[in-house]
Amino acid sequence: MQTRRRTTTAVHERGAPRRRLPSAAKHPAIRIPVERIVAERRWIAALVRAGGVSPRDREDVVQAVILAAWMGGGLP
Repeated sequence: MQTRRRTTTAVHERGAPRRRLPSAAKHPAIRIPVERIVAERRWIAALVRAGGVSPRDREDVVQAVILAAWMGGGLP
């Protein structure tokens, strides 16, 4: 009995090299000073306002964005 050959054009899984995630040793995380993030407060507030956040919640959202940017600073 003869077997049929595949006719798909998809790349075989074993044929493509796997991409590795960058290691922390090659790409050390940097820490952005909170002063540099806070300096962008007006810009962040404008984005929050343009995003349609209600006036009552804007200050809380701006603070949450600043905190998230500081905590996640340097992540690729």
